[in-house]
Amino acid sequence: MIAASDMYIYASDEEQPDKVELLEAREIDIDGVKKRIYFFRVTYVFDAEDGDVGTEVYLGMIGAYNLDRNDMTIGQISGDLTILEDEELLEEKIIELLENREP
Repeated sequence: MIAASDMYIYASDEEQPDKVELLEAREIDIDGVKKRIYFFRVTYVFDAEDGDVGTEVYLGMIGAYNLDRNDMTIGQISGDLTILEDEELLEEKIIELLENREP
């Protein structure tokens, strides 16, 4: 899936994630055009200072993609709807991105 690959690349800015799991795909309307956004759970596993293994889990949203599965390019709004945040900030960021996006 292109969206999962795109999220993996986006989430690999500093460290590569150990797991990128699709949670949901949703259709949204952008200026009268239907697009698709994808939500992922992104997990990083690391060695903690005390010798244990720790994990950090983030929720990510990527898109918006064309509905035509043969054309999965993000298009003109590339990056506008792509985020990776911890769970507490995600809902606030999504609302902010969707409301404040320039046409």
